Amino acid sequence: MAEETTSGNIVTIRVLAIIEVSLGVAVLCGWAFNIETLKSILPGLPSLKVNAAICFVLCGVSLGLFAPKHPSVTALFANGLAASLAMLIGALTLAEYAFDWDVGIDQLFFNEPPGMSFTASPGRMAIIAAAMFMMRGFALLLMILRRYDLFVQWFALLSGIIALLPIGGYMFGDPLFPHIGQSSGIAPHAALGLLVLSIGILLATANRGFMLQLQPKMKIISSMLSFTLLIVSIVALLHNNQESRSATSQLQQIYHYLNLLESLQSDLFEHKAINRSYLLTGKKSLTESGSQIQTNIFKKLRQLQQQTLGQTSLQQRLNSLSSTLTLLFISTDRLIEFQQQGTYSAAALVEKSDTDHLHNDVIKVLYSGPRNPDNNLRWCPS
Repeated sequence: MAEETTSGNIVTIRVLAIIEVSLGVAVLCGWAFNIETLKSILPGLPSLKVNAAICFVLCGVSLGLFAPKHPSVTALFANGLAASLAMLIGALTLAEYAFDWDVGIDQLFFNEPPGMSFTASPGRMAIIAAAMFMMRGFALLLMILRRYDLFVQWFALLSGIIALLPIGGYMFGDPLFPHIGQSSGIAPHAALGLLVLSIGILLATANRGFMLQLQPKMKIISSMLSFTLLIVSIVALLHNNQESRSATSQLQQIYHYLNLLESLQSDLFEHKAINRSYLLTGKKSLTESGSQIQTNIFKKLRQLQQQTLGQTSLQQRLNSLSSTLTLLFISTDRLIEFQQQGTYSAAALVEKSDTDHLHNDVIKVLYSGPRNPDNNLRWCPS
């Protein structure tokens, strides 16, 4: 018969069980008293759902009641009940996802408002969490029977590896990894709690199954895991640093782009004012100012086009803007010619210089999308 679990392992298992129960209780308090830090650690991250918190408490109780020798009937019953409830909650949640059901367990105790970030349905835990609670509940039930140790250990090992996926996602800045359909996101403390639970189950069966065969190599395995964790952490740090630099660069480009747009709009209004002033006064210096503003506008437009190379939609918008500006300046130049030739009175020219529709087209192109300005000069005198 396999050796019983050592007293050292029992202490470690009980500590891990307390961590699991404490995590669940803390999250339940977060929901009861609306403490966002307990629910999702940081604003904007997925929250640990109520049912997941209950499952942590149940699995922690079941793991903590594990006894190496001659457990009492009461302890066996409580252990089996807790494991069965955790397995049932996980299975029902998976069924809700699979068959688009709502069996009423997601918001049985606390209501979550709709539209929360990373939440497929209010109060519903992630698919990964539901699957692992079902697996862990089943594994804990098998532990009570003290049979099928290999199944228990493979369940724990597989669920531990799965728990590493969202942890890796958080390390690399992707809180929804692995992306599974329309699943809710898994909270960071939920992923860590699931990993701790897997470790507890493996320790509880350390003197049986393949864990017994691995014990002589445990120091080597621990060293390799530590080294792997170090390498992954360094790679994640470098990756996040690069992503941060890229995001900063993009924000700077957007800021410069918006500044150019704002400056372009200001130049357009100034050009409009100068053009009308010239038509009323005939001052030649105003035409020179207007020409300089036109030059500046097209210069800024070229800068915008250079900044958006490779962005098809923005390039189309800027090309449309260039066409509209060209029409606008042709119109104003034609009116200037009429003023110089004395074809119309100043008042008539000002009335005909009402190019608001062209200015509006320019603004719409700046902030909306491409427009077709082909018919914008229908009012111009022939």
